[in-house]
Amino acid sequence: MKKALSLSIIGVGFTAMAGQIIFIRESLTSFSSDELSIGLILASWLATGAIGSFLLGKFADRIKPGYFIFWLCQMSLIFLLPSGIICIRSARQLLQMNAGEIIPFHIVSLSSFLVLLPLCAILGFLFSLSCRLYESESSLGSGSIGKTYALDSFGSMAGGLLVSLLLVRSFNNLQIILILCLLNAGLGLTFLLSSGKFKPLLVVFNALLVIVLLFSWLLKSSDKLDTYLLARLWPGYQVLESRNSIYGNITALKRGESISLFENGTRLYTVPDRLASEEAAHFALLEQAAPKEVLLIGGGAGGLLDEIFKHPVRHVDYIELDSMIVKMSEELLPPQYSAILKNPAVSVINLDGRYFLKQKGKKYDCIIMHLGGPYTAQVNRFYTYEFFREAANRLKKDGVFSFYLNSSESYINEDTANFLRSVYATLKTAFPEIKVLPGESACFLASNSRGLLTYDYNLLMQRAKERNLDLKYIREYYLFSRLSPEKISYIEDVLSKGSQIKVNYDFRPSAYYYGIISWASRFRGSLFSKALKATDEKAAWLVLIPALITLMILGRVRKRKAPVLVSLAAAGFSQSATQVMLLFSFQIIYGYLFYKLGVLFTFFMAGLALASWWMASLLNRIKTGLRTLMGIQLGIFIFFLLLPVTLHWLSFAKGGAAIWFGANIIFPGLSLVSGLLGGMVFALANKLYFEETNRREYGAVSGLGYGLDLFGACLGAALSAIFLIPLVGVDKTCIFLALLNLAVYAGFLFSMIPQDDRKTLAFFWVFLLAGISIAVIGYSGKGLSFISFLRREPSLSLIRFFCALLFGFLILKFISQKFLPGDWLKLIGGLIFLPFILLPALRCYFKVPYVFCRACPDKCPWGLSRTFFFSAFVTLNLSGRFWCSVVCPLGTFQECQARISKKSFQPFLWLSASSYVILLLAAGMYFLALSGSSLMGFFENGRYAWAAVSVITGGLIIAGAFFIPRFWCRYFCPIGAIAGLSDKIKFFLKLNKIKK
Repeated sequence: MKKALSLSIIGVGFTAMAGQIIFIRESLTSFSSDELSIGLILASWLATGAIGSFLLGKFADRIKPGYFIFWLCQMSLIFLLPSGIICIRSARQLLQMNAGEIIPFHIVSLSSFLVLLPLCAILGFLFSLSCRLYESESSLGSGSIGKTYALDSFGSMAGGLLVSLLLVRSFNNLQIILILCLLNAGLGLTFLLSSGKFKPLLVVFNALLVIVLLFSWLLKSSDKLDTYLLARLWPGYQVLESRNSIYGNITALKRGESISLFENGTRLYTVPDRLASEEAAHFALLEQAAPKEVLLIGGGAGGLLDEIFKHPVRHVDYIELDSMIVKMSEELLPPQYSAILKNPAVSVINLDGRYFLKQKGKKYDCIIMHLGGPYTAQVNRFYTYEFFREAANRLKKDGVFSFYLNSSESYINEDTANFLRSVYATLKTAFPEIKVLPGESACFLASNSRGLLTYDYNLLMQRAKERNLDLKYIREYYLFSRLSPEKISYIEDVLSKGSQIKVNYDFRPSAYYYGIISWASRFRGSLFSKALKATDEKAAWLVLIPALITLMILGRVRKRKAPVLVSLAAAGFSQSATQVMLLFSFQIIYGYLFYKLGVLFTFFMAGLALASWWMASLLNRIKTGLRTLMGIQLGIFIFFLLLPVTLHWLSFAKGGAAIWFGANIIFPGLSLVSGLLGGMVFALANKLYFEETNRREYGAVSGLGYGLDLFGACLGAALSAIFLIPLVGVDKTCIFLALLNLAVYAGFLFSMIPQDDRKTLAFFWVFLLAGISIAVIGYSGKGLSFISFLRREPSLSLIRFFCALLFGFLILKFISQKFLPGDWLKLIGGLIFLPFILLPALRCYFKVPYVFCRACPDKCPWGLSRTFFFSAFVTLNLSGRFWCSVVCPLGTFQECQARISKKSFQPFLWLSASSYVILLLAAGMYFLALSGSSLMGFFENGRYAWAAVSVITGGLIIAGAFFIPRFWCRYFCPIGAIAGLSDKIKFFLKLNKIKK
């Protein structure tokens, strides 16, 4: 029975993941969706699964005929899966919306939630019930939850891999749904036969269900249903063909004499549409004096190639990612449109355009990009600074690069203007010459040569006549109107405004963010659009930092229950966001290689399955489960600190070996590590919560844990894709995720602090919040204003007065021979000195802060008072390390860490000499600056460029101090090294005195 139950659990995981993929693909076509809608649909899937796991899971332990309910729920999937597909395809007619009409976000979200609720609630409940049944079969206790999770993850891995890479190539969506129904019916029959406890009538019913499904397959009933539903989905059109590729659904429709090709519900092209083809081809080619070699990225099958070959072009490289688009165009379009695809002068290349440009190859006279605007993260890759540089490198000296974006000829609203400004500002960083032609679709033209491009319509028409172009729309009257001085002046004026507009980078997709706002603003009164416009980076951190602090405070709530539950939700959030970032980054660096994305997903699910199974097997041997979980949380924290460094290294790596190693080893390895960390947290956190509650309800406990994991994953996928990555970029998203897991770790630490040790907790909080505030201010645009305030004379005088006060206390100590109480000195002195100590690490002109102040052209407060500070700190330390033990904010903070953690890990002996090495290096750099050597140029960095490195280094040192007492003070601080030398000299002098 245990084997049959394990197979059924794997089958449920397989069904859940395969069903998720099919439902998302169907929603793309039915709702004409983009990535935002995919995010909403995925969030609905995860949220409804969490509802089923959490709410229905409470009843998993109270249901006595558990095996029968499990079988019944599995049989219900056979009816819910096709019913959901039918509801999605009928949604447009039910909502009374035309084919191709944009559906508002709230309707997409609500519709998908209602359609998915029955199916996903059952799937979530099945996990809770599976945990209870697996425990009764294996007697593993809380370990059964981890092993059930592993089996479910293994099924999900297999389902995602087989459906994405195999089934969608050979079958339509309804056929795949029928396969899933057959799978569940067969597993249900195996389950009944293995048990031997069920009535023969149920076995007969299940066997008949298998037979009916087999006959449905043989009679191709799903094909007939598919044809009927497609006709309902596209009323008024004749559906010529609908096929699946690994990238999506391609549908060819006919109305009258026009044939349109749709990809995932979005129109690719319509033939005949000569105006669109003429505009896309001739503006770019007429700007070039003699175009011979042309690169076309997308859109060639809809008549664009015919227009290009009206010019004296010798050869066109046509890049189309999905070969199915070219294949269906050749088969279904009339000969006058499809023949050009077989022209020997056209090379059809089925590759990602970004990946193609990264490779070494010939240069082009003209590159025409026909992909649509950067309204999705996948397309945004073609509008970043990095891509524009790649395009510029593949252009000849007098080459022209062109693309189109939605605009307006007479009035451009502010949301669309910001979107256009971001792309324009990005294009300016890569090309010296840019012209923008106004219109309902603004034509952006760029060149490597200044003075090449022109607005002179007379010159353009002269070239058209010289080439004997057969033009229907791009004629004198059309160019006279479109290139009128008034319209050109208007669009140039619009693009020149908005000084705060951000440049669009690979790892900070600003144009995607502005594009989302522009797209959402089409719906009048859209709350989503208002929320996006009200959110900027500063507002995001103002929301996120209090949220992180709240997570840490939960460590003092209900002992250890709250931190354990928070760790489950945080793990789901982190792993989901990690997968979004890895998929996003992989496409940026290596191009949109779909099979590789499937490999990344497979490695992630394999990590989840392996880690949860392994951890469940070790649970009974782990005596300090809480400390083990804290170690895993710290590992996740370090993972997110190292992730942006790794991604940037991969993006700059060149050479075939480096590219192969990154794509085939490092990226799968990162995905695997992410899955391993998430799987370990799930298994161990469920065990700890089970022990804390002393509940023997395996179904309810697992339902709560699984529900929180899904809920966290729901938030992680939605927030990272829609807000975090577009708003703050990949680097800062990683920093936020690192802080999230550090906050969970801190919550565990606080749960271990005795209630009477309030002073340590208070000092820790005060200095942590003060340090974070100074770091945020210093890292943000307010940093310069803050530095200007601190280097004014009142601020510097206050510091000097306080140092004099400290010397006064030191003299009193010598006179009274007593050590004065230092708590209030620690608090006041620490808060005064903290900004002077931290800001150079964030705002230094040089690569190494603190030591090159003499050569700095714009000294910060530390640089203005460095000599005074250094001499004061060293002098105060001559008496019992007065500075280090009483006044230094870093020393006080690390002392609090040691009391909270109560760990005493002994590092390598050689590490004890590291502070002296750093002291010697600092002294050498100081004398280098003093001498004015030419080597100083190596250390000049330009303001602010290494702030992220300082944040990452500081985070690692803070993490290390939880394990090694006074980690910074003992092994890195130069002031501490001088104090150590002073103590050693005193010791030897005292020893010699005793000997004498």
